Amino acid sequence: MRRSGEHPGFDDQLFYTDFRKHGSVFLFPGILIGASFMIVGIAKNDPSWPYVSLVIIGVATAFWLTLRVMAARTPVGVGSEGLRCQNRVSKYVNCPWVEILTADRTKIFGAPYLILNFQEIQSTSVPLWIEDWPGFCAAIRTHAPPDCPMLACLD
Repeated sequence: MRRSGEHPGFDDQLFYTDFRKHGSVFLFPGILIGASFMIVGIAKNDPSWPYVSLVIIGVATAFWLTLRVMAARTPVGVGSEGLRCQNRVSKYVNCPWVEILTADRTKIFGAPYLILNFQEIQSTSVPLWIEDWPGFCAAIRTHAPPDCPMLACLD
């Protein structure tokens, strides 16, 4: 896991996503589809259908576990200079407060995200399903300038 302070001004405090809140959105559809295949296979008395369902359930579980590990390894950093988070291609970037042009709330696969658009860098999405949500909001309000568009999206 990363430590706070590796990028001064951008990760004074680290906040991790709370995968328990929205992580199941990735697992349950795979289990439901796999179970449906299994029921159809049993009804048709076809021995290959249960194997197909196990593959679907296995892929969904592997995808869920991958996302779970990524959530634990990719915190959002908040500091006096700005945010440090992943952009849309999963590369960590420093996002200065003064360069944030717009901030919009949206849902991706049912999970809330904040889409930030900048002057110089590619837009980035910040997960809003943070373990310490009150602490995250307090850190943003403490460090962000009063005219930062992100402040309006925290409520």
